[in-house]
Amino acid sequence: SPLIHTMANPPTFNITIVSASNLPASDANGLSDPFCLIAWQSKRLKTKICKQTLNPIWKEKFTLPFDPNSNELLEIKLYDSDRFTNEYLGQVNFSVSGYKEGIHKITIPLNGGVKKIKTSGEIQLELEVSKASLTSPKDPNHPAPKSSIKRGFRNSLILSKKLIGLDSKRSGLKSSEQERENVFGVELDELMERQRLLDPNAKIPIFMPPLLTYIRESGFDEEGVFRVGGIKTEINNMKEKIDDGETPDYSEGSLHNATGLLKLFLRELPTPLFTFSLYDSFIKIFSSRNFLNKMIHFVPLTHIHILTHI
Repeated sequence: SPLIHTMANPPTFNITIVSASNLPASDANGLSDPFCLIAWQSKRLKTKICKQTLNPIWKEKFTLPFDPNSNELLEIKLYDSDRFTNEYLGQVNFSVSGYKEGIHKITIPLNGGVKKIKTSGEIQLELEVSKASLTSPKDPNHPAPKSSIKRGFRNSLILSKKLIGLDSKRSGLKSSEQERENVFGVELDELMERQRLLDPNAKIPIFMPPLLTYIRESGFDEEGVFRVGGIKTEINNMKEKIDDGETPDYSEGSLHNATGLLKLFLRELPTPLFTFSLYDSFIKIFSSRNFLNKMIHFVPLTHIHILTHI
């Protein structure tokens, strides 16, 4: 029977990540260690890792909050787990709101996403939509909160732009009308493209300068500034604020919460600062003179900016 991951936030729908087939080979032996990352609203979920296979079977069931008025897309990204980094294999995106009550078995080919890589294979899913999920309760004495109304409008606007291919840079939309997407767990090039809509001069994610300044100013006298972990719930709260477009007050909590937030951001990068694709090049020049000067020529510019600030 499938593993169950539940979040109590009715109405809900169930999505089972059943399996995938004919995935790209990432390891030297012609196999991969695939797993899935599921993104839905503010939720980020992960399947187990299937070792040494191109046809993984997960059978993991996730219960997620459902809004029948939302046009938001469910995103599932596949990665190959590796000691140094997780290599991107492809992804699928689809709307849940278009499905009727019942259990739907779905097979979707993988696409290259924003990276537009060449990929192969398909993923098998099982979507379960209940009658309660399709019913949007309305109480005249308790109208929907303004935030929900704004979110529904924003999601409709985002979907409309995607459908007609409208580019926010060319459309002249103000930043408050533009799509607000997550900061954590996003490819750096994609993230910085969105961040520059808010600040054309941004070279690193907008949340990082005040965070790094606080760590520098407060960390010299702190024991184990990066070694000691922070409080997970407080770190996640700051992460949620950043993903929602807010700037946390890093000084409100422990310094270790701030360093924990930085470590979390770096850890959740799909492609790390020292990219996996250049790993062999790093190994070749590691023992040579002027290693750092040579390394700079290999690392993407966006990654260099972050490494410089850190």
